[in-house]
Amino acid sequence: MMRWVKRFVRITAITLNVAAAVMLWLSYASPFVNPADFWLLAIFGVIYPLLIALNLLFLVLWIIRWKWYAIISGVTLIMGLPLLLNFFRFKPPSPPYTGKRDFTMMSLNVNLFRLYAWSKQPPTMDSIEAMVHRLRVDILCLQEFYTDHDHFTEEDARILFGEGAHIHYIYPPFNGGIGIATFSRYPIVGGGEIHFEGSANASIFTDVLIGSDTIRVYNNHLQSYRLKRRNLEFIQNSDYRKKANPIHELLDLFTQIRGAVEKRAVQVLQVRAHIDRSPYPVIVCGDFNDSPISFTYKKMRGDLQDAFQEAGDGFGSTYKDIFPSFRIDYALHSASLVALDYTVVPSNYSDHKPILIPFNIRHDE
Repeated sequence: MMRWVKRFVRITAITLNVAAAVMLWLSYASPFVNPADFWLLAIFGVIYPLLIALNLLFLVLWIIRWKWYAIISGVTLIMGLPLLLNFFRFKPPSPPYTGKRDFTMMSLNVNLFRLYAWSKQPPTMDSIEAMVHRLRVDILCLQEFYTDHDHFTEEDARILFGEGAHIHYIYPPFNGGIGIATFSRYPIVGGGEIHFEGSANASIFTDVLIGSDTIRVYNNHLQSYRLKRRNLEFIQNSDYRKKANPIHELLDLFTQIRGAVEKRAVQVLQVRAHIDRSPYPVIVCGDFNDSPISFTYKKMRGDLQDAFQEAGDGFGSTYKDIFPSFRIDYALHSASLVALDYTVVPSNYSDHKPILIPFNIRHDE
């Protein structure tokens, strides 16, 4: 009887290990497949960190027990190492960069400055303004920017950002006073908008003159999952799951996810096509609302450098309100720019954390 139980446990463990490995392989494939063609694959990219943890658990289990089954997860993890570098970077501990830089930029989803009526926390505009001044930010890209002004003026920009400030912003006409805004201490010499059909999200591009160089800054807020409270309760609250109908809840959750990943795929292709036509070096930043193991990230990055991979450390997690927390805010850039450092600024001013990057402009000798 005991032998049968041990055999059953072993077969079950091997089966679960194979399933975890297969799902991890599917997550590896997710950046290469447009969610419009197969949206379910995108889910495996979202749960990539959980799949990594699960396979590491099986690997350690089999190594401890001296079983050859360790090869199942071992080979799977090794084959995915290049993708892991999108997710995690190790850098020896060092103080923040304080040397020469041509400019410093920050990107942050400000969560409407918590000015919405249902916020349980005080408004954050003053705190964000103080942070921007303290960190000497030159170019500031904000998503979910909010004002109750009918028109946000250069004078308003100077109040928020200091003398000499310039602003380029957009409020989608059906989205009230909510939009995205790019502030600059340097002159803004051009720009425009990229509207996403059937979405409150949008992107703007802003041409900033820094000395004799013009840099085009893309400030993006791509389609979010817009999960309902019940979806979050189902994900995070075990008591809610005990009472809920799991089939009904999963179907509702997958409906939300499908709509978001399909819209985001269209949006990223739209923005990427615009980037490819840019006459200037670019910085592409903002809230992509997707993981580093995704079609969104792969397409948006293309031939650009990832400032996090260049100068960041750890996981670079920027979104705080759901587990597992990971990087959904990005700063990509042309090869003619050099990211000197990359900091996820500790703060409680939003459900996102700001990313701060000092840049140098590389000139051909």
